Amino acid sequence: MSLLSDLINLNLSDDTQKIIAEYIWIGGSGMDMRSKARTLPGPVTSPAELPKWNYDGSSTGQAPGEDSEVIIYPQAIFKDPFRRGNNILVMCDAYTPAGEPIPTNKRHAAAKVFSHPDVAAEETWYGIEQEYTLLQKEVNWPLGWPIGGFPGPQGPYYCGTGADKAFGRDIVDAHYKACIYAGINISGINGEVMPGQWEFQVGPSVGISAGDEVWVARYILERIAEIAGVVVSFDPKPIPGDWNGAGAHTNYSTKSMREDGGYAIILKAIEKLGLKHKEHIAAYGEGNERRLTGKHETANINTFKWGVANRGASVRVGRDTEKAGKGYFEDRRPASNMDPYVVTSMIAETTIIGQCRFSSELGSGGYFSDSFRWIFLFGPAAVILGVNVSPALAEEVSTPATTGSDGVDVEISGLRKIEDGSVGKLEEAEKLFLSALQEAKEGFGDRDPHVASAYNNLAELYRVKKAFDKAEPMYLEAIVILEESFGQEDVRVAAALHNLGQFYLMQRKLEQARGVYEIKRRVLGEAHPDYADTMYHLGTVLSLQGKYKDSEALICDSIRILEDGGQGESMICTKRMRQLAQIYITTDRIEEAESVLRKILHIMELAKKCLAEVIPPVCIIRFWSSEIFIVFPDLVALYPYSFFSYVVTHILQGWNSLETVIAAERLALTLQSLGNLKEAQELLKRCLDARRALLPENHIQIAANLLHLARVKMLDSSKLNKSNVAELDMAKDLLSKSISVARGNLVRSVREKGNKQSYGESMTTLQSLDALSLLEMKRLELEDSKKQDPYNSEAESALRGCISVYKEFVNEKSLSDAPGVKSEYLLCLKHLVDLLSDNRTMSKDRSSNAALQELKDEIKRVEVELWKKGGRRS
Repeated sequence: MSLLSDLINLNLSDDTQKIIAEYIWIGGSGMDMRSKARTLPGPVTSPAELPKWNYDGSSTGQAPGEDSEVIIYPQAIFKDPFRRGNNILVMCDAYTPAGEPIPTNKRHAAAKVFSHPDVAAEETWYGIEQEYTLLQKEVNWPLGWPIGGFPGPQGPYYCGTGADKAFGRDIVDAHYKACIYAGINISGINGEVMPGQWEFQVGPSVGISAGDEVWVARYILERIAEIAGVVVSFDPKPIPGDWNGAGAHTNYSTKSMREDGGYAIILKAIEKLGLKHKEHIAAYGEGNERRLTGKHETANINTFKWGVANRGASVRVGRDTEKAGKGYFEDRRPASNMDPYVVTSMIAETTIIGQCRFSSELGSGGYFSDSFRWIFLFGPAAVILGVNVSPALAEEVSTPATTGSDGVDVEISGLRKIEDGSVGKLEEAEKLFLSALQEAKEGFGDRDPHVASAYNNLAELYRVKKAFDKAEPMYLEAIVILEESFGQEDVRVAAALHNLGQFYLMQRKLEQARGVYEIKRRVLGEAHPDYADTMYHLGTVLSLQGKYKDSEALICDSIRILEDGGQGESMICTKRMRQLAQIYITTDRIEEAESVLRKILHIMELAKKCLAEVIPPVCIIRFWSSEIFIVFPDLVALYPYSFFSYVVTHILQGWNSLETVIAAERLALTLQSLGNLKEAQELLKRCLDARRALLPENHIQIAANLLHLARVKMLDSSKLNKSNVAELDMAKDLLSKSISVARGNLVRSVREKGNKQSYGESMTTLQSLDALSLLEMKRLELEDSKKQDPYNSEAESALRGCISVYKEFVNEKSLSDAPGVKSEYLLCLKHLVDLLSDNRTMSKDRSSNAALQELKDEIKRVEVELWKKGGRRS
């Protein structure tokens, strides 16, 4: 017996009663499986016969070093396919020495759900389809793929055979047999759509045993892959692009669903799952947003839909189930790295008990952070779904920010720029919403929560129409009905208060908004996951009121709560950091702003982001805190095509993301104000290179980037002398390109939109022309300082071009919402007057006194208009 394999395969049962028990538990990441073995005096048939054990939790990320002992409790036993004989695998969960479950112990909470008498009576069955990807160990690239390259497109690999289609079948078959030997109820295996990806199915398994069996099946797979020198990946989207992700579709039924008449029970259960879509998504696995894109046999992560035999749905019902009128359904949302204890118990809790705990208790995730609701409409406007995926200030909306007098950027609304009629026949939509309200009253009674929802829908429509006098009483009535139905401390009341607070904030009724957010803060309490959002929104209101110290404290606390909850690198948290940085800039604490902006950039450089837009024929109305997807063709017809956009999902990382570029640009401009021109210039150059890789060359963002870069070079010119004026030539070249791109965009905007010009196009054109005039005057100082009359016609030409652009392209009416454009125009006027008024340049042939006075009169007129509008110079 000199061979190692002989010793490995040694059958101990021939010579001793002792057995080896491999204790298995879940590590600190929630996906890493740990195990260690111990000797027992003899065979066991029940976990109750096994002793508890312990391990060093500080080495698994589950306990501090000074108190590192974690106790593992045996919960389920399986035959050991590696040692065979009477040896066993033991699935355990983890506790503190005091007997409390540690945070990564999800089995404990799941066991409570499955022991609930209502759940136990229903005998819940699960069939879990665990997908996974086999990777080459040295390169972390799918098995069978050429290193650094790609195989042929998907198609021949699903359930395929042959050396060019099936990669790793020996591992898969070994795992299949090992699971059967272990006593796991494994029901099948198959090759998946992406080459190198496989699936095994566990079930039907009852209650908590489904989670035990999936975890031990994963453990056996990892051990076999370890022997084969292959890596197992449970990443839900291991390869970006046109390749299928990996899920863990969960088939589910209850005793009532399996009996005659069960189809109605199935439909009720699906409805309950839809109402808790956000909570389920948050607990269904990390990185699931990269997989649930609406492509590759998935539904979009932000929507919930079900269908018969529809593999593009969130929940699929089989044809056989529909035909038989009983059976099961498949929840297709869970990711391959989901925790089966979390998913199985959560489905049972939602569909049977009718409740759902917060995702922070059930598992990892956190894709959403604020309240979710469906918006129910009736009659012709039925089946409108709303998913609240935006923070209170509609930060996800890509419309320009409105800058208040204190410099705080506030996203007013995704529909802020929409004028009457541009969303379609709003009057017809109003009739439908009024009809829905009336049907809700008739169907449920005047004081039912459904009526409150209908009031809120109608209020949002009136807000879009700017019929604020109609909207406000409907928001208030919705709140009153919800308070009557659920009590003043209910979270649904808090959600309605949230809508009202946004409504006030949009109109800059800051005291009213502040009062509403204060009430919401009290209603939620500090323990609620939305509390951080409320503090942030209240802090924003205080910032707009100029109460920066109080605002800073609230926003800092909001950020701290997110960081403590593991969301410190989330997009929501970085946006709050950005608001904090703006407060620091406004209060002239530039160094502190720099520190925050550096942190944001560092996060963005490492972060991944999934950007989803909307695909026709679905029309999306982005209300202040909701997205309402209108799926009926007769409703879609009410809205013009300009209100639609295509859904394209991009997985963006680091400098491949415009979010990172924008974060770097903010930091560069802050560094510029601190005089750190070298680093500012380096960052702006990198931003420009990144934008050119991501955007068309004539995009307005590239024009703005060129302008910023030119300004830094001009600031640095104070150190120049006559021998290196070439730096100014480079700045001039940048400005010329900026003017060309911005003016081209402005011309196209006027041609396509009429009088509805873009704020950014107008601002960039005016600022670039003004900067060019300053550059020419600076050049004159360097080159012609000894001349008696160093007049610069190019500077005057640039300023007159600025005035010409304003008068030709900029519509006066549109400026009531964008005083910054008028402020730039005012700045150009003043620079031109200064240039022409200079004693060295005044002459009758250059500018008459009358013409100069005309410019001064225009300055006074614009200043008065800006004062009336409460505007300020940018």
